[in-house]
Amino acid sequence: MSYCRWSDDNLQCDLYCVGTGDDYVTYVREHRTVGQIPSLPDIKIAPDKGFLAALNRQMEFGMTCEVVPIGLPHDGEVFRDPTLEAFKATLLYLRSIGYRFPDLVLERIDNEIRERDHPDLEP
Repeated sequence: MSYCRWSDDNLQCDLYCVGTGDDYVTYVREHRTVGQIPSLPDIKIAPDKGFLAALNRQMEFGMTCEVVPIGLPHDGEVFRDPTLEAFKATLLYLRSIGYRFPDLVLERIDNEIRERDHPDLEP
């Protein structure tokens, strides 16, 4: 199960995080793009050609843009955590030193911990 991908936040996410069933794996990106990445409209709002055109602009940008090293201590590294709590701690650490990922990832982890620890409670 994927918690976040490099394509999240309009290609601004520095992490790719997955739960494997046995552990939680975080892949840290090595490079960031330079320049303004063309944004995508919400597919629910623009499911027609407008979305596809924006996606094509974004893909063209990605094929030609300059990339530079992120320059933080864990560029290109992989973290493996045995529990949700350890996974969350790793993500908070990575964010504290400058890596980017959506807030929604932490909310999802908190919800999973709550559901695991209190299965009787309503979400």
